[in-house]
Amino acid sequence: MLTVEHYGQIRRAHRDGMSVRAVARTLHHSRRKIREALARPEPRPYTRCQEPPAPRLGPYHAIIDAILADGRAGAPQTAAHHAAGVPPPA
Repeated sequence: MLTVEHYGQIRRAHRDGMSVRAVARTLHHSRRKIREALARPEPRPYTRCQEPPAPRLGPYHAIIDAILADGRAGAPQTAAHHAAGVPPPA
């Protein structure tokens, strides 16, 4: 995985006249990765493809969400504000 610093090193080396092959050899990355870094105007952000697995908690997500929804509806006003992250009225 290339970091922002790697992107900078690749761009500076290529700007100074090094070939893609020389940059790849010097910085220990593949030529394909060097070409991808030069083609992008900025580094690609990290994104998850899938949600992380929750093997033990997974079957209980719906139950927990129902308990939390019921808890907010029946709570006193100040507790409901606190649960929602809103400061209580003055």
